[in-house]
Amino acid sequence: ACATADRQRRGGGPNKKESKMGREIRRVPPDWKHPTDSEGNYKPLYDGAFAKAAQEWQEGYDAWQIEPQGDYPFEEWDGPAPNPEYYHPEWTEEEASCYQVYETVTEGTPTSPVFTSLDEMQAWLITQVTQGFSARATAEFIKTGWAPSMVFVPGRGVSGLGIHSLDFLADDEEEEEQCNPED
Repeated sequence: ACATADRQRRGGGPNKKESKMGREIRRVPPDWKHPTDSEGNYKPLYDGAFAKAAQEWQEGYDAWQIEPQGDYPFEEWDGPAPNPEYYHPEWTEEEASCYQVYETVTEGTPTSPVFTSLDEMQAWLITQVTQGFSARATAEFIKTGWAPSMVFVPGRGVSGLGIHSLDFLADDEEEEEQCNPED
């Protein structure tokens, strides 16, 4: 049976960035130290600067005041105004010249060190005893910049978490190609 899983997750209201739970590659400055709380735990942060998120939220709010999309307040549609505590500092593309893996089940916390190149990240993902991902899964992760938390494929079950799930998806895509070859 050749079935594909729905791999799209939807965000909230019109100004919400698409929200995908899993692992993603984020651009960070070389000296980036993710903030921690008083107990030393990482504070979850969205991938973006507060000013842009606040501007987008305000634009949505203003548009809602002119033409509401429902009989309820904008905050119920899009959520409360962004909180600066949940956003990283503003930096330029040139300043964010390195890479780091983040989990995105929360707003986002790092799960890797900072890397100066994607090749360095890929080698770490393959060779680390605690990581040990396949070359195929890491190549797909580097290419797409994201891996789901889990994948369910009818008739095959649920894959492992994070980057390991890319092996599961690749097997499903190969099976689908065999069922639907392009001439």
